[in-house]
Amino acid sequence: MPSFFVSIFPAAHQQEPAATVTAVVIVTADNAHDAADLYEGKADYVIVPKIMSGELISGFLERHLSDREYIVKMREKHMAHIRHLNERGEI
Repeated sequence: MPSFFVSIFPAAHQQEPAATVTAVVIVTADNAHDAADLYEGKADYVIVPKIMSGELISGFLERHLSDREYIVKMREKHMAHIRHLNERGEI
């Protein structure tokens, strides 16, 4: 059984009473297999963090790999963010 987080949002454009509102279902899956199962189960959108993070870093590297100063700046920013999350006990 996949482990996933479910977020359900009422469609913003609907003016119907709450009992008839169609929700937008956004879920998080651990892998592509679970994501496919969730899409088959009619999820509107499935977030797969490992895939999304890979796509994000790939785009980042395509844009900035030749700019060492920018990468160092982003490293410092990222380290500060991680320290902040650690201090708050969020990771």
